[in-house]
Amino acid sequence: MHRAMHRALEKGGVKPVWFESAGLHDWQVWRRHLREFAPLLFRE
Repeated sequence: MHRAMHRALEKGGVKPVWFESAGLHDWQVWRRHLREFAPLLFRE
């Protein structure tokens, strides 16, 4: 499902950032990757 959404966004001209890692969608995973994710929220 996520890969299909990624392809649909690309087809619509959106450039999504896709990153897969082991683990669940929980705080421990977010904490590990917060350094990479946070700057994407605030770029122009």
